[in-house]
Order: sequence, then structure tokens, then C-alpha cells
Amino acid sequence: MPKTLNLGTRFVLTFLVLFALTACDKQVIPVDEDASAAEAPAAGKQKYDFTGQTMGTSYKVSVVSDPLDQVTQQELAEAIKARAEEVNHAMSTYIADSDVTRISQAAANEPVSVSPMTVTVVKMAIEVAQASDGAFDPTVAPLVALWGFGADKSIEEPSPAQIREASARVDYRTLQVDEAANTITKTKPDISLDLSAIAKGFGVDQVASLLSERRYSDYMVEIGGEVVAHGTNLSGVPWQIGIDKPVTGTMPGQQLEAVVALSDRALATSGDYRNYRQSAGKRISHTIDPRTARPIAHKLASVSVLAKDCMTADAYATAINVLGDEEGMALAESQGLETYLIIHDEGENFNEKMTPGFARVLTHIK
Repeated sequence: MPKTLNLGTRFVLTFLVLFALTACDKQVIPVDEDASAAEAPAAGKQKYDFTGQTMGTSYKVSVVSDPLDQVTQQELAEAIKARAEEVNHAMSTYIADSDVTRISQAAANEPVSVSPMTVTVVKMAIEVAQASDGAFDPTVAPLVALWGFGADKSIEEPSPAQIREASARVDYRTLQVDEAANTITKTKPDISLDLSAIAKGFGVDQVASLLSERRYSDYMVEIGGEVVAHGTNLSGVPWQIGIDKPVTGTMPGQQLEAVVALSDRALATSGDYRNYRQSAGKRISHTIDPRTARPIAHKLASVSVLAKDCMTADAYATAINVLGDEEGMALAESQGLETYLIIHDEGENFNEKMTPGFARVLTHIK
């Protein structure tokens, strides 16, 4: 049986590994192979689970290895937590002295010294923004807040004047990265940085790097539904990761659409069916298109992206979700990303599109 070390107030369901209390945004669910796999566990191996809270959500790390003593387990649990919190402290919008907060508060043309990891993430965010023609924008926070998804949960639809004012404070092109000096500079003073659409993926990569540094070769790291898997699970097969059916009102893992066999790759999913609000009888998505300054209104329900690292998968899943199925799939193909789209049809029905590479690792749930 797997061993579990819990660094926060958590519960673990034995059939599906899901964290329903804190992870309503999760759409990718690690499926506990111990409950269903026909294969016998690898000889002499055990699975150790480490769970906790970070970045406003929950995380789960599973490691398959030779038996670990209690001291090693505890030290590994603490190292995992510390690595995730290092990313959180740099990139949280809720921490007063985080890199992100200090950048947002800086004056125009004032270089802000930041950690190398923040430089890496901002540089990637700008690259994805450029590739998507601004569908992904790490400065979109004023529009997100304006539409009622920030700290002020306003339910009033903003006026055209308010939309214009907020739009004037959204422009990724005002961000300048100096990799040699480890600084970020804004060319406009009222630009706010929000890395929430890419930071969790980077956090997953950082924890995965920690495990690889310690010579673990079989593991799965999940933060807020973003996943990296290496090697195989306890049964010696690729890690089994469930993708939720995009049904409003369901909890993570309650209705799975498909399962992905994941090994030596990252998987991230984006969708808005669990995060929206109603206004004057209209459904308002939490996903804002920075180009139009309005919530998305197309029929794309869920986007899943496979990539070599989770930072890339996380950011491009968001960009594709903003673009919709046709433009989004074109972007995925231009970047060589394996992608799976679930699209609303009439009533409760869905259509799907996927790249050939994604089809090879996906099994539908009947």
C-alpha cells in the first residue's frame, strides 16, 4: 500500500486521488493505480504519497522507489513543500514582498531585481503572449478583476468606459526582461503582473526537478491539476491521469471523460466550466480574452496540452482556451504541442478534436 505524508489539512480518497475541498479548478485528476491496475506491483517497490497546500490549491506528489525509512520520507516531504513554497513566495499576488507584487508596484522604467525563476517564467509568459498574438497575457489582471473575478467580486457588468480604462492597463509588451541582471522592468507604471496561468506549471516542474536531482526516476507531481509524470507507477505502467468531463456542477474526478497514460511528459488542462458567474441571466466566464477585453463566449469547454515541461503546457492550455477550437488547434500545431479539445455541442453533448500524438495516449471512459 502507498505511504502518505500529509503536511496540511487534507483527505485522500482511495479510489480517486482528488482534493475536492480546495481544488474546484482542477480538471486533471491522478487516478490511483492501486485501486484498478491488473499488473502486480514492481518487486520490492513502494509508493509514497506527499500531499499539502501551496499556491492557493492542493498538491500531490507520488514517488515509487525502494523502501524509504521514516526520516527520509519526512525530509523529502519537507523538501517538496519548501520547493513549491519557494515558487509561491516569488510569484504570488497575495504576498506583499513577492517578486510579482514588487513588479506590479514599481514605477515605470524602474528595474526590479527578482529571482532567476521569476525571470524564467516572465520570459516564457512573454513568448507565449507573442505566439498567441496576445490571447495569453500576464498583465490581464485588471480585466479579470473588472469582470468580477478578482478580490472585488462585483456582479455588475462593467461599462464601456470601465472596459477601456482597464484595457489601457493590459499590455505584455510593456514588460522587459534582463536575464543577465535578473531584473524585470515595466515601461508603463500602471501595469500589474499576474502569473497564475503559468506559475503552477512551473511549480510542478520545480518539484519534478527536485526529485530528479535526488535520483528518483518514477514519480508523479500534481499541483492544482497540472501534472508531470516520469517513469512508471507502482504497477510498472505509465501514470494514469484522468481528464474530467466538462460538466457544470461536478467535482473533480466525479465524471471522467478520458484517461491519459503519462510518462516523461507534462499535462495541463484549462476550461471555465467550474469558474464562472451569472449576471442578468448570462453566463460570464472567468477566462478573459485580453484582445477583446471581454469574457470568452465560444463553445470550447476544455483544453488539455501535453508538453515536455508543465510551464509550457500550462501557459499554452490557457492561450488555446482563449482562442477557441479552430484558432487554438492551429496554435497548438504551430508549436508542435499534442492537444485534446472538448467542445460543447447541442444540449449536454460534446464533440472533440485531438492531435494524433494525443490520441495515442488517451483512452475514453465508457
